[in-house]
This record gives sequence, C-alpha cells and structure tokens, in this order.
Amino acid sequence: ISGVPGTGKTATVHAVVRELKRMAEQNEANPFTYVEINGLRIPEPAAAYGLLWEAVCGHDVSREGHMKISSHQALKSLQKHFSAGERAGPGGHACVVLMDELDQLMTSKQDVVYNFFNWPTLVGSKLVVLAVANTMDLPERVMTGRVRSRLGMTRINFQPYTTPQLEKIVRARLQSAKEGLPTDTPDVMAPDGVRFAAMKVSSISGDARRVLDICRRAVELVQPRSRTARTDDVKEVIKSMQNSPTAAYLRELSFHERLMLAALLRCIKREGVEEIKWGESG
Repeated sequence: ISGVPGTGKTATVHAVVRELKRMAEQNEANPFTYVEINGLRIPEPAAAYGLLWEAVCGHDVSREGHMKISSHQALKSLQKHFSAGERAGPGGHACVVLMDELDQLMTSKQDVVYNFFNWPTLVGSKLVVLAVANTMDLPERVMTGRVRSRLGMTRINFQPYTTPQLEKIVRARLQSAKEGLPTDTPDVMAPDGVRFAAMKVSSISGDARRVLDICRRAVELVQPRSRTARTDDVKEVIKSMQNSPTAAYLRELSFHERLMLAALLRCIKREGVEEIKWGESG
C-alpha cells in the first residue's frame, strides 16, 4: 500500500481491521490475530521479530507487557514455527501483520523485510502481511530481486486528496465535533475558510493531516475573540507556519548548505530510505 503522507493509508487499514474483528466476534468471519509494526516506533528493524513472535505465540502484551526475548531468539523461534508448517496465529488462526513505514525497516541486507514477505509463502502458513510505504516505486528502487520475488501481486496506491475531498473531511470532523451540542451552536469555521485551506493543501500535497492542522490552528486563533474562523484567519495561520523557526533557519543557510540539504533530500526520495551514506550525496 503506497501513497504520500496523509492520504489515509494506515487509517483505512485500521478501519478494515476493526470491521473484520467485529465480524469475527459475531461469527461472520474467521477469527484472526492482528499485530502492527511501525518502523518509526521500534529501535531497530530486527525488533519487528519480537513483536511478531508475541502475536504468533499468543502472548498478551496488554496484561503481561512485552516478552523479554532478543531479536535473534525471536527470529529463531519464528523460523522454527513456520518451517514446521505451523499455522500463523494461536489456535491455528490467521495472523495479520501491518508493517507501517516500511522504508524505515529496510536494511542493507534487507533480511527483515525478506523474512516477513517470505513466511506467508510457506506451505500451511496463515500469515498475511500488509506493507505501507510513502513511495509507490519503493520495491523497484530499493528492494533486491530476492525480496521482490516474495512480494504479493496486490498493490494499492492512494492518490493525494483533492480539494473537494479535503473539504468533505474537514466538514465531517466539524460535524462530529458538534454532536450533542445545542442546535443553535455557531460554526467554529466558515465554509470559505475550509475551502481556502483545502485548496492550498491540495495544490501542494493533498495531506489530510495538514489541512486539519491548519483548520485547528485557525479555530484556536479566533477562539479568544469568540468568532468564526474565516479565510483571512486561515491565511494568517499559513503565513505563521511558513515563518516557523525551522523555515526561518533554512532561509538563513548559505548556498552550499542549501545545496547539501537539497542533495540529501534527493537521495532520500530516490532511495526511499532516510539513512544516506555521505558518499552517496555527491
């Protein structure tokens, strides 16, 4: 699953998993174990082995905390488990793994992603892996042929949100915020302000989180004055975000410093990983 940040990739997976779990509880679907592995939230890619082993062996993390097991031990246990033809989850149920921020799990040997994509292909395995990345061509640009050979054929690409879609998202959030309030409660944000924010964000990134952040700041800006946020308030918020300390710092950089940053960003976009060797930036 690929797409630029803020296009609902992870949120969509969460919604589908919630619905499937509800169906399983009502005996409308087969039960399954679900585990989420986020590349930004683990200390190293190999730590993913421990999280998967906890799910496979039925360890209750919410009650007992994480298992005290090394990544190497967890890998050996997983290899033994899947090579023996065992089903994925406890009770022989399927185990669904969401590997979010996949680019952060890439290593030079790519052994972690290889194992996760290889185990579902083994006979008798009931392991299902959903991988989420921000770049559509990550497999072609970064992954070795060995890893690509284990990838499934199903790919879903999330397009950036359009202006009408962003407007709809913001309006839905505003509507849900008014639930339970008196019917005469005034709107915190005018339609023209929502439309302007959606237009600005859709022209740059189509990031839903970005437009929600802008609208939230606009509402906070006018809250002391007890009035509705409008287009001018959104413009003021966008201007202040462009004048953030980070933006101000970047403006003060010398030409060569900017050139170095631009080269690093290009390498990151090309390679799909955020760790770039010094020699590759030339």
